[in-house]
Amino acid sequence: MKKGLHMTLSRRQFMKMAAVSAASMSVGLQVGCDDDDGAINFATLSDVHVYDTALGTTGSAFEAYISVDPKLLVESEAILKSAVERIKNSNARFVLMPGDMTKDGELVCHELMASYLAELKAAGKDVYVVPGNHDVLNPVACSYSGSTKTPVANVTPDEFVSIYWDYGYGAAIARDPNSLSYVAEPVPGYWLLAMDSCIYENNTTGKLITAGQFSDATMDWLRARLAEAKKEGKTVLGLMHHALTEHFNGQATLFPGFVINNWQEVSQTLAQEGLHFVFTGHFHATDATDRSWTDPDALLHDIETGALANYPCPWRHVRIVDGHMRITTSRITDIDYDNGTQTFQEYALDYAQTGFTNAFTNMLLGSPYYMSQAQAEEYAPLFTDAMLAHYVGDEKPDEETQQTIQALLDSSDPMDNGLGQFLSTLWTDLVPSDNILIVAMK
Repeated sequence: MKKGLHMTLSRRQFMKMAAVSAASMSVGLQVGCDDDDGAINFATLSDVHVYDTALGTTGSAFEAYISVDPKLLVESEAILKSAVERIKNSNARFVLMPGDMTKDGELVCHELMASYLAELKAAGKDVYVVPGNHDVLNPVACSYSGSTKTPVANVTPDEFVSIYWDYGYGAAIARDPNSLSYVAEPVPGYWLLAMDSCIYENNTTGKLITAGQFSDATMDWLRARLAEAKKEGKTVLGLMHHALTEHFNGQATLFPGFVINNWQEVSQTLAQEGLHFVFTGHFHATDATDRSWTDPDALLHDIETGALANYPCPWRHVRIVDGHMRITTSRITDIDYDNGTQTFQEYALDYAQTGFTNAFTNMLLGSPYYMSQAQAEEYAPLFTDAMLAHYVGDEKPDEETQQTIQALLDSSDPMDNGLGQFLSTLWTDLVPSDNILIVAMK
């Protein structure tokens, strides 16, 4: 690719591109100001990754962690506090949380999270959680001091249930004996099928497992619960950490571990059994994807909520009324933290752009690309822009970005061509819209 062919998006361009989320923020708090019409209102909050800063926030060991996983960890509690206050003041009856409550499953971080969920509970908001891949039996739960990281207590599956007993497990009307999956009924007529898709029992080599899957026994249990719901006339809302279907073409290949293993078969099976709505997280993006099959009754809406610990720090408001589900997206705009002269959204965007650019530069320096430092620094911002656009949702590349991608796709260089395909699929937004959408429930 010729040098100078592209120009990365500025902070101003990104803030403008994300304006739809800012608009939906106000809409999300205005719709359904009361429940006189029988509406059901709830919130989703995902990938909080709350971190107890007493575990350490300075030194080369902590900096090394942040350099490969650029989440807003130091700011995470302040972000969570702001989100909790907003949900407390909303008309949400309950809150769904599809996992990764903590940085790395540290016991003290789970206890910190539970203290904020207690505030929601005290405000009359029920909370329902499932674990994320970071939350249980995590071998990289550590504290940091200078150049040293020291293992700290993590949590077992039983301890996870104990900590979150008041946030789903204690209200369960059925529990899977083979996982941390359960069924609850947050409002009459609606079953919440909370599905534990994590395989934390494989965290035996000192390395965190990112991927997710359902065992045969858990799949049998899920199918039985869906059959029971159909028999009793219950509408099922799914909740799980991993995506049940791809959110852009090739996601399972480009980013293995973020879509549940064997996703084509699993998603079709559960949809055919009656699961049509699932709320997910894990990839940290604000996205929604529909999937259908030849069976007219098999239709799946996978509604992913972006990470609270990453720009644009979103949460969702869901309103069900008159046979439709209306989903709007809000974002955290201010926190009790020193952002300098920047707004919090500007601060979070700068942090994400820096972190992603460093990460993509390192990616391009290594296998299979082996670019020079200069090449990697030229190409990396293209991937940063694409990833952040996906995080924001409702991706729509400007003309210059489209020209850059097309130049790569037209290149005779196989590497350029492959990178063009990578960028093209990230920028291609699958239906439906991501930040504001209305889904028919019948």
